[in-house]
Amino acid sequence: MLKKLKGSEVCFTVATLNEKWKKLTEPYSSTVKQRLAAARKLTNNGIRVEAMMGPYWPFFTDAEALFREFKKAGIKKVFTESVNTIGGNYTGVEKVLKKDYPQLLKPMAEILFDPGKFYDFYNKEKKRVEGLSRKYHLAVTIYFNRGHAAKSKL
Repeated sequence: MLKKLKGSEVCFTVATLNEKWKKLTEPYSSTVKQRLAAARKLTNNGIRVEAMMGPYWPFFTDAEALFREFKKAGIKKVFTESVNTIGGNYTGVEKVLKKDYPQLLKPMAEILFDPGKFYDFYNKEKKRVEGLSRKYHLAVTIYFNRGHAAKSKL
């Protein structure tokens, strides 16, 4: 059906290859493996597929591994965004960290809520993602900090 719709595109969100983290933060979603297999099937059938590599998690987003998988799946364009902590978005993450990754609770909060550390982390990752975009020949759009709590200018 999508082939009949001229110019159709599909976008998958894949923020991590860590299935445990994905299951804890997105409990009712498809597995990463299922999403990448679906993307591969679509691209093999001539459908344009893009990936949202977000939120871009400190400690859990392995950009190089994700770019490698996106390339294998035939994805041509990647979007990424920083973690949005506005409102209650962080509450569930904090619960998961306390229960399953207590050693990461403090460092994650420091990166996400200290504007200087937020800027340092995402500025470094922005450069890294731009380099991976060139290495894997995938277009990338980066939304680090827009509308997010740290309000840093990257």
